[in-house]
Amino acid sequence: MAVEQGMNVPVVVEVVGQLNQDHGTLTDIQHNADQAVKQLESNWFGADAQQYAQQWGQQSKVIQQAADMIQQMSKVANDQANQQRSTSQA
Repeated sequence: MAVEQGMNVPVVVEVVGQLNQDHGTLTDIQHNADQAVKQLESNWFGADAQQYAQQWGQQSKVIQQAADMIQQMSKVANDQANQQRSTSQA
């Protein structure tokens, strides 16, 4: 009979760690890019510069949403792993 339910907890915990690192990486990327755009704003003037900064503001939100989703998925997987541990130990 094939196993249809359950979890390889150590592997899931490892994936949770990777997801947490990915969240941190995206957050760092967003922060670095935000800083670069601020530097551009100090050195690039006019309508094109304003449009560029505005477009980046929209894209920055997309990166933040992706980072938030990764963090949420990490939390769900971690909670499930903890629940699996508790169930297995009972």
